[in-house]
Amino acid sequence: MTARIKLDLISLLTALLVIAGFSNPGFAQNAFERLVMPGQLIQGHAKLEAECSNCHSPFSPKAQDDLCLACHKAIAADKAREPVVRLR
Repeated sequence: MTARIKLDLISLLTALLVIAGFSNPGFAQNAFERLVMPGQLIQGHAKLEAECSNCHSPFSPKAQDDLCLACHKAIAADKAREPVVRLR
């Protein structure tokens, strides 16, 4: 078998595995979650886990910050205050 045929075969098998994995929603979600989730959520965030958009806004760090601050009112209030400069 030539190197080109081996490469084509590997590419085809990889494509089939990707298609098969993402055509089964349960498997795809688990595979995707394993790639992007760093670990278990803290108990305070566990109720938000079912809906990713509660905490995540793709491609917009500012929007994601706003989602955090919508729940974390005390931190939002601290951020809204004038910065304090402390000199020693």
